[in-house]
Amino acid sequence: MYNGGGRVDGQGRFTFAGVIPDSYRFTPAWTAAAARERWTIKSSTANGRESFEAPLRVNPGETLDWTITYTDKPTSLAGVLQDTSGRAASDYYILVFAADRAHWTPGSRRTRMTRPGTDGSYSIKGLPPGEYHLAALPDLETGEWNDPVLLEQLVPSSAKVTLRDGETTRQAFRVGGV
Repeated sequence: MYNGGGRVDGQGRFTFAGVIPDSYRFTPAWTAAAARERWTIKSSTANGRESFEAPLRVNPGETLDWTITYTDKPTSLAGVLQDTSGRAASDYYILVFAADRAHWTPGSRRTRMTRPGTDGSYSIKGLPPGEYHLAALPDLETGEWNDPVLLEQLVPSSAKVTLRDGETTRQAFRVGGV
């Protein structure tokens, strides 16, 4: 973890000196709840390569050109989770995970878990655009969503969802059937 201060120039570019060579993962830490609700990371590139899906390697003596782009129009998924009789299924966990198995890794930004409200409504913001599976589970241990074996077992009973950049996709989901 690097917690050193940086300098910002007149064009909004940050410079960090004295970064110890190692692998880093950028994790935004919002101090204001309003910012956390409004802004999300859209992309991250370092020296021209995508750098948000995997740790960023800082090598000795290397100058790194790293660009992080934020958006106030995050991709989101929203809907209502119901049981087989059509009532709100608020006692389940909702798991959204990438259809591409290459993203079934710990810390992937393409996997999210949430609980629905008492009315069964749910909302997940900030997933990258793409193809996803939506599943509901009665129980889910912390970190269990990183297990590729579990994700593979969930695929047949999940709903396939396509998320588009900057749009809200609405997907109702019924436990025991889509």
